[in-house]
Amino acid sequence: MIKPRLENRLELTNWLFLTCLVISSLLFMTWPFTLGLLLGGLISSLNFLFLKRDLKTFFLEENARGKIRVIFKFYVRFTLTAIALYYIISRQLADIFGLLLGLSVVMIGLTMGVLLERRELFGDGARAKQGKLGSAGEGNGN
Repeated sequence: MIKPRLENRLELTNWLFLTCLVISSLLFMTWPFTLGLLLGGLISSLNFLFLKRDLKTFFLEENARGKIRVIFKFYVRFTLTAIALYYIISRQLADIFGLLLGLSVVMIGLTMGVLLERRELFGDGARAKQGKLGSAGEGNGN
């Protein structure tokens, strides 16, 4: 099934991309930049995971009370994220450019994951598999 595989691939791509960026940053960049990258990546990745869970709940809930609870949780998470970012920036705990790159990790990871999945579904590998199935299916009179 495509949905669980795509979800797993997107999550794995996000975490692998963040890990590779942090390791590269440790080797080639300053510590404040690396810390900003790590903090931004963690904030965006955790927000993505909680948002995914809450959206699943939102669309599966039948009653309005459950949907209101999901919306309330979204605003709480949004407020906590804003407070965390304000604290990091105002105290100059990390480099702002590293933080911005870290906050972009999910979008970059999602793009990479979708492109990889698209290539598997519609690329040359999919055509070759489809050709094998088509040639096997032609011999049985269908």
